[in-house]
Amino acid sequence: FYRNLWKTILGGGSFNEVFVNRKKDGSIYYEEKTITPLKDASGQITHFVATGRDITERMQSQVQLEYMAHHDALTDLPNRTLFLDRLKQALARARWQKRLTAVLFIDIDRFKNINDTLGHEVGDKLLQELSRRPQPCLRDGDTVARFGGDEFVILLDDLAAATDVRNLASKILDQL
Repeated sequence: FYRNLWKTILGGGSFNEVFVNRKKDGSIYYEEKTITPLKDASGQITHFVATGRDITERMQSQVQLEYMAHHDALTDLPNRTLFLDRLKQALARARWQKRLTAVLFIDIDRFKNINDTLGHEVGDKLLQELSRRPQPCLRDGDTVARFGGDEFVILLDDLAAATDVRNLASKILDQL
């Protein structure tokens, strides 16, 4: 980064980039900075002018939007888009490492009846609780996602044998 910065400005060009900077109180902020060389009459660089603008709020908003685009608002789980991306990566790793990957699909039977008789608030609480239940059974590389409505999927990544799927599925069912 800094090698490119110096190469650009010493070559006479302006450098424009986002810097992670630190305030006097030690807190970190994002700064959009432009550094421009100033030249004398003979064309030699004599000074540099740097201008900067704090864009921390914009960067935080971008991070929040990125998170919201890939996570379910109700359960905070990865959504269908993020799940499919993780599945694609897991399948590529499985082919490369000659390991197994499994996908478990969970659908809540008669969920519409729960919403219709007990209300959407109770249905939402049920979905939130069900989203947490499988977590203790899973390893760090595994993913639970809300696929939509009352559907959840679980990606079991980097399995050594098919029997691992049966064992993990049994544990997850017990948790549910």
